[in-house]
Amino acid sequence: MYDKQGLIRVSAVKQISFEGLTPMNSMSSTNCPLTATVNPDSLRADRGSLFGLAGNDTLRGASRQANVLFGNEGNDTLRGGRQDDGLNGGAGNDRLFGNRGNDRLVGGAGDDYLSGGKGDDRLKGGAGNDQLFGDQGNDYLDGGAGFDLLKGAKGNDTLVDYDGGDRLTGGEGNDQFWVGGALSKSASSITDFKIGQDKIRVSRLGAGFENLTFKDNNGGTIVFDAGQAIAELQGVKATRLKADSFLFGKVELAKTLQANLDQSLLDNPNATGLAAVTFAPDGSVWQGFTGLVNRETQAPVDANSVFGIGSITKPIVATVVLQLYEEGKLNLNDTLNQWVPDLAKNITNGDRVTIRQLLGHTSGIPSYLEQPKARAQFFSDPKAFFNRTIPAQELLSFVQGKPALGEPGAAYYYSNSNYILLGEIVEKATGSTLANQLRSRIFEPLGLNQTFYAPQEAVSRGNITRTYSDLDSDGKITTADYLNEVDEVSKKGLSWAAAAGAIVSTAAETAKIGQALFQGEFLSPSTLQLMISDNFDLLAGVNRPPGSAPDGIERNFYGLGLESGSIAGIGNFLRHNGATIGWGSELTYLPDRNITATVLASQPTPTGTSELEDSSFITVNKNIRSTVQQYQFQPS
Repeated sequence: MYDKQGLIRVSAVKQISFEGLTPMNSMSSTNCPLTATVNPDSLRADRGSLFGLAGNDTLRGASRQANVLFGNEGNDTLRGGRQDDGLNGGAGNDRLFGNRGNDRLVGGAGDDYLSGGKGDDRLKGGAGNDQLFGDQGNDYLDGGAGFDLLKGAKGNDTLVDYDGGDRLTGGEGNDQFWVGGALSKSASSITDFKIGQDKIRVSRLGAGFENLTFKDNNGGTIVFDAGQAIAELQGVKATRLKADSFLFGKVELAKTLQANLDQSLLDNPNATGLAAVTFAPDGSVWQGFTGLVNRETQAPVDANSVFGIGSITKPIVATVVLQLYEEGKLNLNDTLNQWVPDLAKNITNGDRVTIRQLLGHTSGIPSYLEQPKARAQFFSDPKAFFNRTIPAQELLSFVQGKPALGEPGAAYYYSNSNYILLGEIVEKATGSTLANQLRSRIFEPLGLNQTFYAPQEAVSRGNITRTYSDLDSDGKITTADYLNEVDEVSKKGLSWAAAAGAIVSTAAETAKIGQALFQGEFLSPSTLQLMISDNFDLLAGVNRPPGSAPDGIERNFYGLGLESGSIAGIGNFLRHNGATIGWGSELTYLPDRNITATVLASQPTPTGTSELEDSSFITVNKNIRSTVQQYQFQPS
């Protein structure tokens, strides 16, 4: 049975098995080879894809084509075919088998079992205590969050433990073990390190052999990097470990990135503190800080410092919306009044604006923050404005009855109102809070414990960077205390931003979200491509001769919650920036070079917006340029 999108669905039974899929454009009621008697509500198939929506499902891909299998909820079993398949278990304790081909397996949330099979496979455990087996081929295994068991088996394998605590067994071949780094919290256990054959890559960018120390431990060795235990080698004496057993990133690059960050603080004397993370092409991770969390206590910014990430919230919310689309719970062409009629009736074109247009800022709905009434309330008494919980209905009341900025779908008008509405739609479609959806779909699968949707979750007061701003434009920068109390941040201080910009996080966790989204851990390849390519040209009509743009951006598009384009001398990018009162942020990914960079800033501006965004963007731009220069001969 087809729905109005031309997709095929099959409903929830305890076990469903599929053998074979054909591309969507060749499907019909007679040629789609389903081998189970099912009814049409729980699995979705399109373009060689199967999406399990509920229950404990068994999904089996076709033998003669590349398949994309998403388990979603439940304890699922996913089996690839003979080609290069993509398998994602989603929530639950799943079992994923790659079979033949060069497969990509993502466990998602839960305690998962992943087996690559034949071929050169990429396995990512996600959250939970996972078991990953590379089997044959030269495999890449990343346990993700939790305490995981990784076994490379045959081939020259790469075993990655960014957050520490995993048990790694390379097996046969010349293997690499990636340990330590900015995200590591405990030592990895390596069971079969072979001197002269295997290598340990120290993931912290800036580390060198001179930073390492060794300690004998029960017949093995504990390896320390700058005093932090990063690996326990079983059966290997410390005296046998030499420099040629280790691999390091580019030390000079770490110095350059820190210098870029320090210079950003010097260039903006009103700034309080910044935190930054860069993922280099070779897997090294740099993390840097400068400035203070709190001017009064003089506490420095560190790895646990939490900032408001502003509109970087938007691509995260958009990801949840697109997951619901994949699950068949909503249609991108659904109109506003289908989901939130009480809100839609007061918005011009509320019966015509679609979810797709909300995602891409082509709805024509004005931004509530730009309305004179909202600005008058804000500037007349900013403390009163923020020191209360502001419901979405009140935020949207500022645009009630206002003329549309344009016909729905006709032009791009960036509007925070769009994402306030999307947050309400997510809650209607799921029957739960936006915070619950963000946590179960994004935060928990990545093992994030310092990232929160502030209006609906308690935020640790001790880690929040203090904000300072000239909110009343009197020329005096003051402490915005009401944005920094735990109950204020979670219930009041950021409710005005809601789904448009109210997530708070650390630099490292923000970078992890970007890595996961951009590298396809949350969405199928076709949906991620839709997020990027269903776009509006932001430079249409702008006369920019090559090389003349001060920011280096040559092409710039806004898709479904995400910017894309190209930067002179750098190449293609995916990005989003953001700003809230006293905070600024920038997240950029270079898909052709596998570089991710993020900067979170705490600094005041008279308007609370533009300079923050510019400062973060400038710093990220410097860092990605520095990284590209260092790795210019690195294969993408």
